[in-house]
Amino acid sequence: SVEVSPSVEVTPQSPKIAFLMMIYRRLAFPRAWQAALKSVPREKYMFLIHSKTKSPDIDSFFAPFLLWSRFAGEGCDTMWLLINLMSIALRDPTVTHLQTLSGDTLPLQNMNTILTSMGTDASAMSSNFCIDPDYTSAETWFLMRRADASFIVQNSNEFHQILTTRLTPCPNEDSFYWALMERGVNISDRCLMMTDWSQTARYWAKTASECNCTTFLSSGRAVPASDAAPSMFNSVTASGMEELRSSNAQFWFAQKFTGDETDGVVTYQDL
Repeated sequence: SVEVSPSVEVTPQSPKIAFLMMIYRRLAFPRAWQAALKSVPREKYMFLIHSKTKSPDIDSFFAPFLLWSRFAGEGCDTMWLLINLMSIALRDPTVTHLQTLSGDTLPLQNMNTILTSMGTDASAMSSNFCIDPDYTSAETWFLMRRADASFIVQNSNEFHQILTTRLTPCPNEDSFYWALMERGVNISDRCLMMTDWSQTARYWAKTASECNCTTFLSSGRAVPASDAAPSMFNSVTASGMEELRSSNAQFWFAQKFTGDETDGVVTYQDL
């Protein structure tokens, strides 16, 4: 006869995101972030803020999230900075996913909406990257599941040795997704961050098309999109913002805006 081992019931783990935000000196949208985070209890998320400057200009609400350790990296080369932030986030055994953010990221959904959309069992949600299949790369802004982040952190030395053989102008875009893809990890091709690469040769120009948000895309720009970087907005209408939030693409976040990397305050017309 064949002995059948008793089944072991695995309790689904509720999702908990560690937000890894890299700022130059401030959050461009502190009020929006406070409102988003306050929609759920503090234990439902982790928020880490890494500042390039020693004395950032941040509200008292965000002071507990500020890391006093500073790691080298900026622009398109924050790969090792992000690995250090991943390592810190993974110290919390209840963190299930890690989301990368910039200081000029605008939350389009509150945390309750985001966590609810992930379902009741975090293990069922794979890592999400905004992929460029032509170059086996992905945008810097991704949601990575814990197992994938642990793999990268635990093998960071080997990761470094392999990547030194890949000459790339943008390590952020050409490292994390590529490494997980080569490992055969199940990855979802989904852009959670709305970035505007329209009118450029970059593959991610499709994100603006999928947004179907012409009013938002007609907003004022401090810097137009190029093959090197997406648009940086400095003026948005209320109707454009509502169009972005209600897009069928279901973005969680949007960037780039003035207010952190580039000085200036985003003005909201029609409000």
